[in-house]
Amino acid sequence: MKLIYAVSLYILLIIPKSAYGQCIQTNLLNNPAPLYLATGDLNGDNKPDILSTNFNNNNISYFTNNGNGGFSTATNFTIVSGNSPFIVSGDFNGDARLDVLATDGGNQLIKIVYNDGSGNFPTSLSISAGGNPNSAVTGDFNNDSRLDFAVTDFNASKVSIFINNGSGFNAPAFISVGSGPAAIVAGDLNSDGFIDLVSANLQGNSASVLLNNGSGNFTAATTLPVGNQPQALAIGDFNGDSKPDFAVPNSADNTVTVYTNSGSGSFNAPVTYPVQDGPNGITAIDYNGDSKLDLVTSNFYSNSISILLNNGLGGFIAATHVPVGSQGSTSRPVFIIKDDFNSDSRSDIAVSNANDNSISVILPVTGTPAAILTLFAEESGCPARVIGQATGTSFIFTGPENYVYSNVFRQAGTHTVSGINIKKEGIYTLTATYESQCATQSISRSIQINKTCP
Repeated sequence: MKLIYAVSLYILLIIPKSAYGQCIQTNLLNNPAPLYLATGDLNGDNKPDILSTNFNNNNISYFTNNGNGGFSTATNFTIVSGNSPFIVSGDFNGDARLDVLATDGGNQLIKIVYNDGSGNFPTSLSISAGGNPNSAVTGDFNNDSRLDFAVTDFNASKVSIFINNGSGFNAPAFISVGSGPAAIVAGDLNSDGFIDLVSANLQGNSASVLLNNGSGNFTAATTLPVGNQPQALAIGDFNGDSKPDFAVPNSADNTVTVYTNSGSGSFNAPVTYPVQDGPNGITAIDYNGDSKLDLVTSNFYSNSISILLNNGLGGFIAATHVPVGSQGSTSRPVFIIKDDFNSDSRSDIAVSNANDNSISVILPVTGTPAAILTLFAEESGCPARVIGQATGTSFIFTGPENYVYSNVFRQAGTHTVSGINIKKEGIYTLTATYESQCATQSISRSIQINKTCP
């Protein structure tokens, strides 16, 4: 490993300030524009660190975690000579230390640097890729307790499988997939105990499913349609049936295509969800702490992330959106990863923002800040009214015959609110909305009015 220089990191750190989900931002400058990200405990302190490759150069920036969601200034090093390598972390030599793999498509090379346990990488292994690798995923494909890996080859429309033999890697096996594979994920899709693969194919507007036969060999690809220009994948059990499903962001459609697993490696008809402009990264995490996997996309042209919360049935409710990068910037978020960065046993998010030289670390707010504590009807006079105590920033009462009455406050908090001048019998609903830099969240509660006034 060649040490280049140390730089400081610009991190947008979004932290819940109170139960209402207020956010603070801590900004530190970073020289290179970050592109691909990887995470893992690289220095043996049981805290996940962040690695970033940087646009249009071959540097990799290494940020160590301080345990509460903050990070050190970066140390830059090189693994390969090609620009903007894709990186993944994994223990490739069985010493219980996370190593780093980088692709070098221009030189048809893959390189692994081995960790000495303190976050330094003094030794390495270079592997001929047999093509132009552009993304990678790890897994024990032949169940021998050694970590293997697979890479996509965008130009050749294939996936290359590298099996770990204990002293290196066997020559790759090649499997054809859809046109222009841009991303790949791994999981046991057919519940046979062996890790399968899915690639997202940017030029083919498709996803290719590769089933493992148990020895590290894979069947011919089954190709499924998705939206226009898919560039990433997320895998996870979205509907609670213990089978891995997958989701693909479609960067030219501004949508996410979700395939739920029907068993034996086949999938149900896809469902598509709208997000903001230019989704080119995705991860699956429990964003709101309800033990169900949600989806979060990084949106290049809208400079935001979109949060699709799981509805509990394997589907997702309409997306909410959070800006990332420095405030008011054209940040151009590219890649998104997840890990527990602040040691609270919940997954957090890191997003690379290529245009404003930043990484946004987002610590999700648990639960819904908006709340309705009490709601009662006062019907002693005419007209009647509904009174509530609720938490949020704005409150709207609705009812029969287009009844609408609003209460808006400058400061978020718990307020006494009322819907007045109610003259018609029927059901009246209070909707409390909490709007912050983190998200916009709403909750509703209804009550019956049993009198009509002249």
